[in-house]
Amino acid sequence: YDDHASVKDFGAKGDGTTDDTAAINRALFQLFSRATNTEIRRALFFPAGTYIVTDVLKIPPYAKLWGDGHNSSIIKGTNASVDAVAMTSDALQQVDGSVGASGAALPGNVVIDGLTFWAAVSGIDAFVVNQAKHMTFLNCRFRGNESAVPSSTGRTSVKIESSTTRESEHVQFLGCIFNNSPFGVVADHDMSSITFTGCQFDTLFKGLKIG
Repeated sequence: YDDHASVKDFGAKGDGTTDDTAAINRALFQLFSRATNTEIRRALFFPAGTYIVTDVLKIPPYAKLWGDGHNSSIIKGTNASVDAVAMTSDALQQVDGSVGASGAALPGNVVIDGLTFWAAVSGIDAFVVNQAKHMTFLNCRFRGNESAVPSSTGRTSVKIESSTTRESEHVQFLGCIFNNSPFGVVADHDMSSITFTGCQFDTLFKGLKIG
């Protein structure tokens, strides 16, 4: 299909055992960082499968990611020494204090549809929205590694972060699931227009922590 590209075109296996980190980050860079014309960028498709990742997936501006549904297309983080399964980045896949360096386009204008982000080990977040504006998550699942309702604080399914120079704004979650983590959503920073519609929160110590 000319209107989208598959992660498997870039070498990802989705077999639940192969480390697909490099292949997925290569796809993200080729499709959304190297190409500067937003009108010709293609969506990145994750066919049904479990994609093992051992480092943070950095999602650049103007990315569109979609899968075969959150029960079928699963991105599984297995490395407890990294921060998250995935997080937003600028156009050069820079994050945190490096966002915007070298004139890179800032994080945001991203759509993610029908995927699960699974933090399968303790100590990492499933997804971090980092200084991003205009984000839409549709029918996604953000899952931790807890098998029963946690009894104490810890990491989170989704963390929303801002910096002193750039707030996260206009982030919407539609029909999403937050589960099996100490926190469903942590939003400790200044931000605005963060909305949840028809979402499900379960198997959590707390649903939302708003600072």
